[in-house]
Amino acid sequence: GGAALPHTGGLELDMGNKVEPRMSVAATSGISHFVITDRGPKIVAPVEARTVANFDAYGLLLAGTTAALSIVFTSGANTLTIAIPRAQRIELADEDAGGILLDRHTWCLNASSGDDELTITEA
Repeated sequence: GGAALPHTGGLELDMGNKVEPRMSVAATSGISHFVITDRGPKIVAPVEARTVANFDAYGLLLAGTTAALSIVFTSGANTLTIAIPRAQRIELADEDAGGILLDRHTWCLNASSGDDELTITEA
């Protein structure tokens, strides 16, 4: 389902990390360090809605398929790219932005190999 989604007002990146203390009697505070024990990364983006004929967002949600997702922010001189090898839509909600209908997409970020749910590159 490759498509350019140019009209968005923002992006939320939540790595969904669960952080737990590692206890130690040898440490003064009783805590040796902290460790990430679980994670569930996701991205949420409100995007200006389009007609089903141009982009069937609900059809893609219901299909549950994964696809590569690339999000590029640029000023013309600097570019920040978030690359996700396997994004899967898990939620889609409608929003009103001053009379403009938005589709609030939520993607679960799945690893394709190891822990490569996403990479962030600046150029």
